[in-house]
Amino acid sequence: MGRPQKKVPDQGSPLGRLATALRDGREAEGLSFVKLAEATPGISRSTLQRAASGTRMPKLEVVRAFAHACRLDVEWLDDLWQEAHRASQPEGQGHASQQLPVGQIRDLAELSQALTVLWHQSGAPSFRLMHLRAKGEGLELSSSTAHRICRHRRVPGSRARLEAFLAACGVVLREREVWVDAWIRARENDHRSRRHDVTEIEAMIAAGVPGGKLYQKPAVRLLLKADLTPTEPYRAFDAPWTVRCLRCEALFRVRLSDIVMRQAACQACPAQNNRILKAWEELLENRFGALTQKQEQALRASAMLKARLYRGVLEVPVFVSTPEAGAVLRCPDWHAALETAVQRHLRGALHVDVLLVYDYADNSVTPANGHRPRRLAKQAGLLTGPVETHTRADLPKPTNSGV
Repeated sequence: MGRPQKKVPDQGSPLGRLATALRDGREAEGLSFVKLAEATPGISRSTLQRAASGTRMPKLEVVRAFAHACRLDVEWLDDLWQEAHRASQPEGQGHASQQLPVGQIRDLAELSQALTVLWHQSGAPSFRLMHLRAKGEGLELSSSTAHRICRHRRVPGSRARLEAFLAACGVVLREREVWVDAWIRARENDHRSRRHDVTEIEAMIAAGVPGGKLYQKPAVRLLLKADLTPTEPYRAFDAPWTVRCLRCEALFRVRLSDIVMRQAACQACPAQNNRILKAWEELLENRFGALTQKQEQALRASAMLKARLYRGVLEVPVFVSTPEAGAVLRCPDWHAALETAVQRHLRGALHVDVLLVYDYADNSVTPANGHRPRRLAKQAGLLTGPVETHTRADLPKPTNSGV
């Protein structure tokens, strides 16, 4: 059998026109792909060859680097790339045609969709590149956070995180305020929606109570069903309440509404932690092939610390002891496999948020979560030295060598 022929792109297609423009520009400058790779640091020769061949849709940053090296019109190539990108989307998934004007965003679901559209329109940059772009403007955006936002799993939890995401997508400073207004509006509407849901659930429960009002005795009965007992008087359905776990005697504060809606649980309870531990063990077994060999090895060399479930978000601190494992686990591709395993063992809809805890100097990672994950590691006996030996201002300035 002979060697299979390479796929030749249609010269009249948007991707074919983009590839032709790149090839013509390289030939006009008389550059070999070796010289072109030297003029575009961080982009390999094979990546440049694929972009010029038209057999695969290149990333926007590759096209722009190609254009700068060959002294082509960047705006013209941007237009060609956008046209090719829209044509490459499956039927019904054309992101540009589905974009809702930012000023019309009303809730978090619409905001999440708009941010994903923005990511695609900016060329769907890699999450590592987004981290570096944000860091270049003095903002914090981890690659895992960018991954969750782009995949509809999370919306930015703060204005600073939103601005970091916008900077990573190339939104100029003067155009970010309209996004901030949409973020504020969506959060306010989401809060009102939650209040409405909580009020409805409270009314349904109170309908079976004499007098039609939820007070101390029925509220305590609801707590007891969740193996909890109060240590202070009941105040309100959606107000923080100090309770004690009947299984492990742990003391913590929780909202009765979260308990009823199964969005919170005792963090120290063995039953809850055992279910999460089973999910972790199932992930390491990799029975469904969701992990690559490198990811499986990195996870086996790491350790899961005590997880925390609150308001539908399960925080899973993962202790990383070697730089090699950290380099693999910083890529968030394995998070979906962990979330799938957790969903099989825990009831209720929830999101999984992974916090990497390092036991070595890693100046390329900004401690966005403060020292709390390291304190968890010290409590688990995995750290022997002091936890807080410096402040964030004392940390050396990160380099661009890592994520």
